[in-house]
Amino acid sequence: MYDESIRTRLLELEHRTPEFEERFIGEMKAMTEQKLTMSQKLQWLVSIAFSVGMIVMFGYKALAPDRPLMIRMGYIEALIFAAVFLVLGIMTLSKGSFNIYRQEKTIQLAVLMFILLTVINLMILGGNHSDKIQGLQMMIYGAFFFMVFGIPAIITMRISRTESTLREQTLKLELRVAELAEKIGEKR
Repeated sequence: MYDESIRTRLLELEHRTPEFEERFIGEMKAMTEQKLTMSQKLQWLVSIAFSVGMIVMFGYKALAPDRPLMIRMGYIEALIFAAVFLVLGIMTLSKGSFNIYRQEKTIQLAVLMFILLTVINLMILGGNHSDKIQGLQMMIYGAFFFMVFGIPAIITMRISRTESTLREQTLKLELRVAELAEKIGEKR
């Protein structure tokens, strides 16, 4: 079933050339860069405006001296999360395109970090709460929050990363096969 001579012949024909690399990079860019439609541009504008509002609101709440430090830390986490989306929105609108590979990873990582920091904050607040029952309740909320939002976020990140890797490897194979087919055609 397995023919070693075909494998050997194919490997002899394969040579990575600068043209192949350039073609591969061009194909990857075409596959991962999506031009923004008018409705997507509007969505990113709304996201930017919403992020600015969130930064102002959470910044104000984080600077309030009457709140405990851990509560203010929660507001700072939310402020950073909003700032990430502000920067991402500005970058996306200025380029006029959305890079599925890089920007999707950034969004997923930001969401995961926000979830993890929120859970950690809830656990610390719960552990330091004067009322042990309410503290335990906060810790349970943190664990529940992680199970409902954190685990699916991790799974989604892994699936997305695997899908991107598979796309990239498939494209490499397709380009190699096309190049080898051209060389085989030239030798005939």
